[in-house]
Amino acid sequence: MVSNIPPNIMMPLKKVLYLLMFGPAYMPYAAVQNMHLSGYYDFFAWWVGIGFFCVAPIMDHIIGRDLTSSHP
Repeated sequence: MVSNIPPNIMMPLKKVLYLLMFGPAYMPYAAVQNMHLSGYYDFFAWWVGIGFFCVAPIMDHIIGRDLTSSHP
């Protein structure tokens, strides 16, 4: 898991991974664009919900606790 990474490696990695915060904001826009391009409206209508409520909690569990944070 990511919790085993030493803090001297985790801090630079976190600086890059903070760019992932734009992913949830981009998901609805990408879903609408893909709906219009592909015609699979039913599939992409579920895409945002599955991403927010299934993929995000799983990724949060995989990443684990932030050992570099000063808060417990």
